[in-house]
Amino acid sequence: MSYRNDFLEAFLARKKYIPDAAPEKYFSYKDLLSFNAKKDYSDAYECYEIMEHDFLNYYMPLREKNGLPIAHACHVVAYDMLQWMIKNNYCDPKDLAYTVGNVFIGGKSPYDITEASLKETIRKGHNFENDVNVHAWLTFRTNYVLDPTILFSLTAWKFPNDLGIESHPIQFWNEDNEIMRWELDYKPMLVDSDFYSRVDVAIEVPFQ
Repeated sequence: MSYRNDFLEAFLARKKYIPDAAPEKYFSYKDLLSFNAKKDYSDAYECYEIMEHDFLNYYMPLREKNGLPIAHACHVVAYDMLQWMIKNNYCDPKDLAYTVGNVFIGGKSPYDITEASLKETIRKGHNFENDVNVHAWLTFRTNYVLDPTILFSLTAWKFPNDLGIESHPIQFWNEDNEIMRWELDYKPMLVDSDFYSRVDVAIEVPFQ
């Protein structure tokens, strides 16, 4: 199954994971179906460039100043970047989706996540004692991944290759491009703009 199809299924899975959830606030299923994955590359890349510029020049220094790592902080960092892009009108709110699921590096995942474990994570709510065992990233128009933390986490996991974080910290990924795909595969399980507020500790670094 393609990433796009997995993503659309993840959107429809909302009631399975969050039975009492309100509808997604930024877009509808009809909005998602309207995107043309084959024609959206230039818009996706422009969004990526804007996000990475502000991430490098504002967000990374702020987290460093406050002693907050980026590695293993995907839930809050993805949320921060989503809010930043919307607040500054860098993209239409329906273009970027907060996506929760699994990531595979060379066919293996550092996360032990299942449907049952994701349901339990959401049921527990804010978790002050343990890391949330799931990955979060942003999806542009159902087909392009913008992941602001995976390269930092790979570095923390002692990944052997030079990942070039100093100049390109955000992973821009698409399964149809061999270079962009690299050794990574993403498996969306849930699309939920409010996921961070459901499960994570409320420590945010504002852009200012």
